[in-house]
Amino acid sequence: MRRLELLVQEVRDSSDSNDINSYSIYELMRYFNDGQRLIQKILYTANPGTSMFRTFLDQTPSANGVVPLPLDIYAKTAIDSVGFIRANGYFSKLTKVDYAEFDNLYGYTIINDNIVVPEKNTTDNIRLMYVFQLPILSYRLGKVGSFNDTAKTIDIDGASIIDDASF
Repeated sequence: MRRLELLVQEVRDSSDSNDINSYSIYELMRYFNDGQRLIQKILYTANPGTSMFRTFLDQTPSANGVVPLPLDIYAKTAIDSVGFIRANGYFSKLTKVDYAEFDNLYGYTIINDNIVVPEKNTTDNIRLMYVFQLPILSYRLGKVGSFNDTAKTIDIDGASIIDDASF
């Protein structure tokens, strides 16, 4: 994967338009992100069964059986499967039920941006298999100084922060 500023420079070189005032970086960034979203939409719509944009997330449900949807989910309808991961590693798939039938049938339902599972099984982890949305493209704005894997934090090297005027 190449950095966005290199792709923009390649576009400018191939169009014989090296004038940086002809298109702003923010406009070109928008074009690249619109193009990326459109390509993913076309690929997903043409072949929804492909494993190209699939991933999974294991989470522990809250006491009332609520699990928030991941932030990078493509759409609420882009959920492949939801199920419990038992202590022995066995995956027990749940069926999707309507909210009106949730009290009568065993399965999961989606309410707002949450998946709700039966409360009696909240000791097991939930595995959610879904289609993820590609991340937004942006210019590099600095260099990673350090990464703390335990705390899941990234510190930016202050000396490497790129000023907007340098674009």
